[in-house]
Amino acid sequence: MSEELLHALNATPTVRLVQITQCIDTVMRVKLNWAPLVKVWNVPTGESHIGHLITLFVNLSPKKAKFKGTELPCGHLIPDGTFPIERYNGCPFCGTQFETANFVYTGQASKLKELRLFTRSDMQRVCMPLLQSPTPLDGTQSDSLKLLLQTLPLPENTNIAMKETAMLVAKTLVEQDKADQAALFFKNPTDVLRYLWYEKTGYAQIIEPRTLIAHAERLYYHMWGSLGKGAKAAETEGHD
Repeated sequence: MSEELLHALNATPTVRLVQITQCIDTVMRVKLNWAPLVKVWNVPTGESHIGHLITLFVNLSPKKAKFKGTELPCGHLIPDGTFPIERYNGCPFCGTQFETANFVYTGQASKLKELRLFTRSDMQRVCMPLLQSPTPLDGTQSDSLKLLLQTLPLPENTNIAMKETAMLVAKTLVEQDKADQAALFFKNPTDVLRYLWYEKTGYAQIIEPRTLIAHAERLYYHMWGSLGKGAKAAETEGHD
């Protein structure tokens, strides 16, 4: 830790310190399960496409209990001769883990990271480029901007170049009961329509409903007809 951060944490309640530690553990993925799905993963298991296909048909069959095999906790029946299940820490068909490792890999050529105090001025330096970005924000940037606007007031006379960013800011302000500030982003009826569309779909660009319906149908398509949900997804999108 930097000296400034250390002094700041000295006055921090224990409960808050625990929350900070949990956040660091999540970011650094300390709580991940390091047990591999396949034991001795560098030795081939001998599984084949035919084994996957047989397992698929067996589990789709309403009479799968009549087949010889091993039923795993995830509900899948692994027929004899398809997978060497003794080589797996989980289900070889769906990938569900059943074993948890009690170790964590450390020191993999990684360097120590210095934690520094993130002040309000630092937050403002991060916030302004996001607001003035000439390109649409990605998911991480959008989440960062939302979090920053929950703490920082919207800077005055900010020139927001992208409509997508303006709609995100307007929605955040409305959620904070600052509708008067959000109204500044509505210059014409198209902006109002764009905001309503963004509230409904999460997209700042106005897209024809038929395009969304076709996209939903393709997104939920499955080569095995009975497992496909494209028609239902398209119908739901159409009603929405």
